[in-house]
Amino acid sequence: MSEAAYDIQVLLERWRDGAQAAVDGFASLRQRTEESSRHLESPPGVLQFIDFFAMFFADAAAVFERVRAELEQPPQAVHAEALRQVASNAALEQRRCLQFRDKWINRPLPYEDVRPLLTEIVNTAANGLAGCRDLAPVADELDVLARLVQPAPKEESGPLGRRQLFTKWFGR
Repeated sequence: MSEAAYDIQVLLERWRDGAQAAVDGFASLRQRTEESSRHLESPPGVLQFIDFFAMFFADAAAVFERVRAELEQPPQAVHAEALRQVASNAALEQRRCLQFRDKWINRPLPYEDVRPLLTEIVNTAANGLAGCRDLAPVADELDVLARLVQPAPKEESGPLGRRQLFTKWFGR
């Protein structure tokens, strides 16, 4: 295993541990939310938000662990694609945090004592998602390593027929 692959494994272990810590944090937040449910306007909505992100970070931790374990073998392009998918999903889910903040926090609440809890819930999700921003450069590095191990197949040289040329240009 190369030094670069080892460094990526260390990063993946750190991200896996961070994602697992987020899952554990959401379990604690879920319990606190259930205890404070009488003061919340919509406990099911808050619990749904918590459950969604607990599942999101559990899935991310599983992806990090799978890729980390598979890097014992030479890296492949699918490893980079898996990390890019997690990063893409994390970027998309940041909107969910903003919507939650706008709907449940940034307005007068009947019971102000639950505002810190709601803020902690959305901050836990947003901070976890922000940690996924660094996945894209690592995915690019994995792509480079995969190409070094398995170079891209060379295209056939020679003249292309009309059908082959149009297929190459337009992908049909």
